[in-house]
This record gives sequence, C-alpha cells and structure tokens, in this order.
Amino acid sequence: LQFFSLLLVEASQANQEDKANQANQANKRPNAKNLPCALATLVPLYKNLGLLECEIKNSQTIRHADSKKPKSRLQLYNDFFPELIQIQTHLQDFSLCEKHYNQLWQINSSDFDNEIVEKQARTQYAHKTNVVQTNEVGVQANPETHEIGIQVADIMLHTLETRVCFLQSQLDSKVIEVEDLKNRLEYAYDYVIESWGRVQEISKVNKELIELNNALKYKWKNRYDSQRKRIESVIQIANEERQNVYDDIESLIFNKEQFLFN
Repeated sequence: LQFFSLLLVEASQANQEDKANQANQANKRPNAKNLPCALATLVPLYKNLGLLECEIKNSQTIRHADSKKPKSRLQLYNDFFPELIQIQTHLQDFSLCEKHYNQLWQINSSDFDNEIVEKQARTQYAHKTNVVQTNEVGVQANPETHEIGIQVADIMLHTLETRVCFLQSQLDSKVIEVEDLKNRLEYAYDYVIESWGRVQEISKVNKELIELNNALKYKWKNRYDSQRKRIESVIQIANEERQNVYDDIESLIFNKEQFLFN
C-alpha cells in the first residue's frame, strides 16, 4: 500500500509539473524576430499602392504586432488592406519589421496615406470607366459622359469619406496621446514644485547651520583675545575647582557610614 501511495504521489507531482510547464510555455511571449511580418503577405497585393518590401537586414528593430503603437496603427489601414481584419484577433502571432513600422508610423506616414487614397481612387475610376465602356457600347456620347461623371463623383465621394474616417481615427489616436502626455506633464509639474519646496527648506536650514557654525568658530577663536577674558576664564576655572573641593568635603562630612566599623 505504501508503495502504491508513493506512485500516486509521484504521478500527481509529475502531472502538476506538466501543467506548470504548459502554462509557462503558453505565457512565454515568442521573440518578435521569430514571427512573420504582418504585412509580408500583403506586399505582392498592394505593391502598386506603395507598400514596401520587408526589411531584410540583420541589424533592425522588429516589434511585436500586438504592441501598443503597432496595433493602434495597423487598425487604421483595415479599409485599405482588408486582409488585416483577419489577423486582428491574433496579432500576437505576427511582428512588424523596421521598414513597415517606419512607413506606417514615423517616416512620411501622411504622404504614404495620401498616396494610398489617391492610387485607390485612380484604380477604382479606371475600373468603373472600363466597365462603362464595355457594357454600354453604342450608347450616345452625351449619356455616356453623364454616366461617367456621376460614377466619378461617387468614387470621389467614397474616397473622401474613407479619408475622413481615416483622419478621424488618427485624430482620436492623437487625442489619447495628448491626454496621456498632459497627465504626465501635470505629474512632472507637481513633482518639480514639491521638490523645489523641499530644496528651499533644506537651503534655509543649511544657511542657519552655516551662520551658527561661523558664530561658534568666531567665538572660539576670540575667547582669549584680551587680558580680561583670560582672567575671567581663570577665575571661572578656579571657582569650579573650589566648588568641586567643597562638594567632596561636604560628602565626607555627611557620609557617616564610611567611618563605621563592621
């Protein structure tokens, strides 16, 4: 029975260790360098819109796609790159290479956004025009021109709406960043004011101590600078010695026990 009990205990411990290892592996975040770039598969599809090839150099900063900045930025491009919607729920499985991070976030990002909108509008216009020319052969010139004008207006309106939504998303993101920066500045301001008050208090105490120290040094330096002070000092010492002798004599007189024989 004892043998089987030991086996059960060992099996239970092994099971717990396996569960702990599985939990640790689940919680362990993989290195961003080992994850594919979230935009790598989109380059062949949207290269004509200006999407660059992934960075291939070894010395580069690769970020997790589910980090705060990359995640917030990637969401803004769902209208332009619909494939991004499919990976929004598992961005932890992707990274963002240095070139794409710079293109979407830092270097001339607004120019890239404008280029996407303009190229997308031109592509839609070309497609609509081709459809009209293919399906409406034989229609008179004026109705055809009128129809194309309406379609171009629709395309421009859709492009404008897309641009407005995109700018609104950017504005909301910037408002959050500004609010966070404002809170940090307020905290820093309060900290500086509090620190300045403490510095003033310490400076005041330090000044008082310096003045007291200088006064004591001056007093000590000039304690015997005249004959009168030297005589007063000698008299003071003599009086203290006389008082000590008097106290000793008085103690001998009143302490009768020391004269008793055992």
